[in-house]
Amino acid sequence: MKIAKSKLIILAIVVVGFVILTLWLFDAISSYEAKSISPDPFEPVATKAISERIEGKDYKTARNAFDSIYMMIDIQGKLILKDGSQPTPVAHIDSLKLSAYNAAVKALIADTDKLFQSSNWSSFPLQDYKSIADYYLELFSQDNFYEPNLKKIIGNINDYYAALRVCRGAGSVTTVAGIQQIGQKVKAYQRNPLTNDSELKSQLNSAVQKAKNSVSAHIANRASYLKNRITTFSSMDEFNAVYYSINDALVSYVNKYDNNSSTNTARSTLVSAKAEAENYFN
Repeated sequence: MKIAKSKLIILAIVVVGFVILTLWLFDAISSYEAKSISPDPFEPVATKAISERIEGKDYKTARNAFDSIYMMIDIQGKLILKDGSQPTPVAHIDSLKLSAYNAAVKALIADTDKLFQSSNWSSFPLQDYKSIADYYLELFSQDNFYEPNLKKIIGNINDYYAALRVCRGAGSVTTVAGIQQIGQKVKAYQRNPLTNDSELKSQLNSAVQKAKNSVSAHIANRASYLKNRITTFSSMDEFNAVYYSINDALVSYVNKYDNNSSTNTARSTLVSAKAEAENYFN
């Protein structure tokens, strides 16, 4: 009986000791959890990552780092401790996000400033710049300090491509009104920083003349086509309808822009076509 009682006493001591140890561990863990968020170890890590991986980098390096760091901050902001609190306060999460965002946007602005001062825009990844500017603008659409800068980037790149389209289209203009429209568009795009690009500046300077040449050549071609198809008209009246249409275009052009080799050719061809048509139908 004495041995049995001794075993019971030993067992009781072991149980009590286990309970005490369990309570001590629980208290220690609770104390650790409480202390682990004060100070918050995440903030200095995130701040250092922003400083080392985004600030002062080229736009693409900064963008790639921003995406991963922003995601890391966002995940941290969604963490909830056992007591229902957050390891990093919402205000601090928002501040870290904005800090990463501002650093990334500054990197883009720095690179696009180099672009806008360059004399060769085609050597830059313009569409990529525009895409990233759009992305940043949409990401922080409210109270964005850099909104004017981002819109300037987007606007200048859009205008660059629009100006190139105008210059390319100048060679297919067929009317005097079309020349005037080209002139108005060219005037709108002849501004800084677009004219820093030497190729675009050259094309803008020659676009109106290119349109004029296109119209006068078009009139000369119409006159030549008319002369070559006199026999396809059923009457002199039908011929005259086309003839006067071409002649009116020629007169309108010459009154506005004077003569050139194409208009002289067109006039000579029309006179010859008129005479041939009168002989043919009479």
